[in-house]
Amino acid sequence: EKRLKDEREDLQDEIDVLRAEKNDLQVELRSIKNKSENERKKEKSWSEELKRVAEENSKLQRDERKAREAYMSLEEAYSAEAQTQKEKIDSLTSALESTRKARVDENRSMNCKLEALKEEVDIERRKRKEMEDQLLSSAAKCQSLEAMLQCVEEEHAVNEHAQLRSAIKRAEAAEEKLKVVRSLQALEEQRSCSSCEQLLIEIADLSDHIKNIEEEK
Repeated sequence: EKRLKDEREDLQDEIDVLRAEKNDLQVELRSIKNKSENERKKEKSWSEELKRVAEENSKLQRDERKAREAYMSLEEAYSAEAQTQKEKIDSLTSALESTRKARVDENRSMNCKLEALKEEVDIERRKRKEMEDQLLSSAAKCQSLEAMLQCVEEEHAVNEHAQLRSAIKRAEAAEEKLKVVRSLQALEEQRSCSSCEQLLIEIADLSDHIKNIEEEK
């Protein structure tokens, strides 16, 4: 029984191993089938691609023939147009050469005129420079004269102010003298009714007052 049991276990182990191998083989088979399916799809795709490329190649060949025919037609037209353009270019070149020679002669004449104008401009520039120098000199002289005139005017104003003050002082002195004379006249009128001593005192006071005024002046 033990031997049978051991054999059964060994057989079970072998069965498990075989089942595992079967599973691995099934997985590998599915992988192979998938690869085969993918390869079949690729072959189909390649076949379709080859067919499409063949159609495109045929279309390109037709387009190439049409393009070659159009190119030949264009080349013929271009050759004729090129001949016409060449004739036009030759004519234009001749006209341009004549125009260039005329322009050269005109430029030579204009250069001579420009040189003459430059000389005239230089002369006018020198004249203007001389006039500007004269104007600057005149402006400096005017500024100097204005400064002198201002000094004279200021001095004249100072003199006028001094003369005015002197005249005011003279007027004030004359007014004071007039007051003194009037006082003396009043005293003379009052001489008959005043004593001699009182009159002498008032005269002395007036004399002192006049003396003080003169000292203040």
